[in-house]
Amino acid sequence: LFDVNSGKLLHSLYVDDSEDAEMLQRQIKYRPKMTVISLSTVTGLRWLPGKKGRDRRLAMCDSKGNVRSYAVPVVGKDMMNVQWQEGGEATDFGALQCLDWTVDGSNVIVAGSARKLLVLDASDGRPVTRIGHDDPSVKMSHSNRIFGLRCASHTPAIAITAAMDNSVMMWDLRAGEAVRAFSGPGLVMSSGDPVDISQNGDALVTVTHTIGGEVALWDAGGSGVMASMNLSMCPGGATCVQFSKDYVSTEMVIGTEGDPSCVFVRRTDKLDTTAPSGRSWDLSLAGHTSVLAPIWCADFAHLSRRAVAGSANGTLTIYSV
Repeated sequence: LFDVNSGKLLHSLYVDDSEDAEMLQRQIKYRPKMTVISLSTVTGLRWLPGKKGRDRRLAMCDSKGNVRSYAVPVVGKDMMNVQWQEGGEATDFGALQCLDWTVDGSNVIVAGSARKLLVLDASDGRPVTRIGHDDPSVKMSHSNRIFGLRCASHTPAIAITAAMDNSVMMWDLRAGEAVRAFSGPGLVMSSGDPVDISQNGDALVTVTHTIGGEVALWDAGGSGVMASMNLSMCPGGATCVQFSKDYVSTEMVIGTEGDPSCVFVRRTDKLDTTAPSGRSWDLSLAGHTSVLAPIWCADFAHLSRRAVAGSANGTLTIYSV
């Protein structure tokens, strides 16, 4: 029984068939009393990098603050085994939105509504440290929930985050603090996976979730935007971006909504004595394919020139770049 104005549950009753002979005679079936399970949403999944066979591990987090590490079976019919679980009251981090492994596999980093990073020991899930500030007025801190997180591929000491405050932070996990912030009036992010760091750590890429937004390359050293390109072919705005896994990360895959499409962008660098790093970058369109539903996540394969995009209709599409 629900209050029609507020939607509040006023009363509930489960009746077993055996309790009411009249109902049985009239062949009216009631659901027997059962335990109501409170479900959670899986919000983050990441493979442990560089592992295969019996060493494969998969980390996940959910909307109730739980984090789990699974041992993935070699044979498909075998069950995945939970290595460890940490969450709820233990982490006291509220809803989690994202996670990633450090490149050496020693830690799992999670983040979400608490606006901070929680570093877990990857061997047993034990909390190691918390990084960030409760005071949103602190310069190097997010003022809204974190929904995107990537650990660097060139060092286990660096992670980057994207948040609802439309800023990207670079974190030094050794020092336990944010060391660099990337933001600007044109950088608008609301969901998806809108930031990545290149394989050698020289650049960050972001996409803007606005009509006719843009893709931008940022100097990881803090010199600002080094190159950008308008995404006029994607009027619905971009939701996610990932670098290719070659050493210099020459290509990017971008997913969009509105008029959904999968876009491939290539970067080239050249000598530039006027640039702080001595080099400058150019961006060019390498490919553009329309799809049936918005794309919210995409990634490049590690050992081949293939990319995958996941759409809102449950479709996975693999592209040969």
